[in-house]
Parts: sequence; C-alpha cells; structure tokens
Amino acid sequence: MAIDTGRSQALVGYVNEQPKKLRNLAASVTNPFASIVLSSLDSKPIGKSSRLLLTAGVRVVNTGMKWNETRTALASWGGPPTMIEPVAGKLILQNIEGALEVRVAALDGAGRRIGEPRLANRTKQGWELEIGEPASTWFEVTVKR
Repeated sequence: MAIDTGRSQALVGYVNEQPKKLRNLAASVTNPFASIVLSSLDSKPIGKSSRLLLTAGVRVVNTGMKWNETRTALASWGGPPTMIEPVAGKLILQNIEGALEVRVAALDGAGRRIGEPRLANRTKQGWELEIGEPASTWFEVTVKR
C-alpha cells in the first residue's frame, strides 16, 4: 500500500515484492515486510520541507507476549521491555526541491539524536539514506537549501 497526502507519505507492506513509488519516497529494504512513513515537520509539502520525520518499523512485541492456540488473541500481553525489529536498507528521497545537502539522524524514544547526523548520498534517483544502524524506528531528516 502506498499513501501520499503531500505532507505525509507511507509505504506499507511487502515493500520489495510489491514496489511502490511515491513522489518523494522509494525504498529497498532487507525486511520482507515494513511500514515506512515520511512526514513534514514544518507544514510544507515534503518536496519543500526542511525538516522531516521518517518512521520505520516492522514487528513490535512485549517481552513474554504469547498468542492463544489459534493466534486470534493474546493469551498474555507480556511486559517491558518492548522489542522492536528495525527496518534496514536504503531509502531514496526524490524531488526534494533545491536541496544542496540532506542529513539523517537516528532518534531515541525521547526524540534525541543517537550520534551525529549522517550525510545522504546524492544519486541520479535522488538522495539515498541508509537506515538500520544504529537501530531505531525514528529518524530526523534535515534538508539544507
């Protein structure tokens, strides 16, 4: 499934098996199933935004969570810590108007940067970002014009 509202775009499902291209986002990831959402944080359309939030996730489970025998309901919700499978691979940001530089920084659960932002590679297709290391589900993307 692909969704594009102008200020938010999403790729959800078997991203590599059923590739979908959005106006500003394409993905090639190692996970068979993923949910990837790119959102503008400054109320501008993604192609003109200077600050974006990239959210990427796969499976999330609580420690000790258990399904019933038919896998139709949880027998036990489990508890902390919550375990999250990170999405790993390459994302392409396309049609980013006037971009001179694009950087990505992994964020922790409180929205703080994990390490220094990394420079995206400019390619024919757009700006290539690698995610997965460090493992996170949230990334801040900044565009310098």
